[in-house]
Amino acid sequence: MTPLAIPAAKRRGGSQLHHASRVTPSHKTVPVYRGAPQSLLLTPPSDDYYGTDGFGDVFYPNAPNPADYVSSEHAVNALIKLVTASPGKLQDKTGEITIVCLGPLTNIALAVRLDPLFLGKVKQVIILGGSVEGVGNIAPGIEFNFYMDPEADFIVLNSTDMRVSPAVSPIQLMPWETVLKRTNISMLANALVMFSSTAEDGEIEVRISEWRTKVLGAISTRSMALLNQAESQQLKGEYWYSSDTFAMAVALNPDIITSQTLYHANVETQGTKSRGAVFVDYDNTTDSFKNVRIVQNLDAEELKVFLLNNFP
Repeated sequence: MTPLAIPAAKRRGGSQLHHASRVTPSHKTVPVYRGAPQSLLLTPPSDDYYGTDGFGDVFYPNAPNPADYVSSEHAVNALIKLVTASPGKLQDKTGEITIVCLGPLTNIALAVRLDPLFLGKVKQVIILGGSVEGVGNIAPGIEFNFYMDPEADFIVLNSTDMRVSPAVSPIQLMPWETVLKRTNISMLANALVMFSSTAEDGEIEVRISEWRTKVLGAISTRSMALLNQAESQQLKGEYWYSSDTFAMAVALNPDIITSQTLYHANVETQGTKSRGAVFVDYDNTTDSFKNVRIVQNLDAEELKVFLLNNFP
């Protein structure tokens, strides 16, 4: 998988556009393209949960000038060129490019509008976002990434059947509930208890926040030092929910997934309370094209090992 950085307008839960190019400063060989600065129609206001720069206001000494490595080409044009040059399923081949969407889908939607066959040329699109069980994190039943640009979500979810027959959707959705692990599945914090200490009464489980700080966070690298600073606000909480980390881990090691199901899903673009809400046809009552594979559960132990063995 070739890394490609395409920053999108992402506030709470990630960086703002003009700071997102700081993601890859030590890897100047990775192409970086600036994406859309706003949502398609309405851009909700931002907050400073992760600092004014979206990275916990981290001081990065001797940071390189983004102008030295950020391309002048727009991200949407770059996406189209890359997937068109890569063998895709429209050519009866497997496709080479996996797109991991950690923020709003604005750039992907624009690519689909410019090239209606765009989604037919990729291997898969992994989308982090959406509330499929009504939990939400920015409003009741609404997840942040889908809240930021419902129109873009609608375009992407409704463009997956423009493919060869039989049509197979390339979209894999990592919803908010899979990060939290609720209902009949343990909360992620409990499922990911990965560090224990021995006491007189046997093994005592340590909370995930302590595993994050005392085990993963103890890795002695510049990257981890930077992450510890960037996540300083989040680490004040009881548990560690690193949505972006889990989505990228799934992309790099699909064996982490223990259950996923193909469904039809769509997004609400109207209303004062429901914009960005995801509706899943669990019982196939509409007999609609099944356009997303919803990741429902992860192997906590496999994820732990993967993070410890692969964190740079």
